[in-house]
Amino acid sequence: TIGLALALGVSATALSVNTVSAETLKWAGRADIFSLAPNSIPSTSNLAFLNHIYEGLVRYDKTFGIEPALATEWELIDGKAWRFKLREGVKFHDGETMDAAAVVYTITRNLTLKESRRKSELASIDKVEATGPLQVTFTLKKPDASLVAQLSDRAGMIVSPKAAEAAGAAFGANP
Repeated sequence: TIGLALALGVSATALSVNTVSAETLKWAGRADIFSLAPNSIPSTSNLAFLNHIYEGLVRYDKTFGIEPALATEWELIDGKAWRFKLREGVKFHDGETMDAAAVVYTITRNLTLKESRRKSELASIDKVEATGPLQVTFTLKKPDASLVAQLSDRAGMIVSPKAAEAAGAAFGANP
């Protein structure tokens, strides 16, 4: 229990010590989880849990530099476009392949869903397109040095298109 608590980012003293079934995990956190959909979480209080469910395109390393995650490399093109090369062989929990189409789906979803809280973080994006099976290009409305950092957080957590479509509005409760 304590090892799981530490892995989930909660203190061991915050856990309730009750007898529960093998299918049940009880935990205590600093805030309620409103959703497990990265596009709908309003604050970073649930980030510790989302980081155990999703992977982003990039992430912060121990010195707060940006390092590869689902994207293995990226480059700025002409000041208004970012090209990301994606990691090969990644599968979602549902067995679907994580590829450029999944990244385009996720970013488009983050930009267009009425309830999405990621719109302002991605507002500089004019379009996102698969420019290869494992390559995505973000074309910007204007230069934006913060985009790569934004993609290290909830805006860059890639979801399975199949799972998101199957769950519909219930995706946040059953990602």
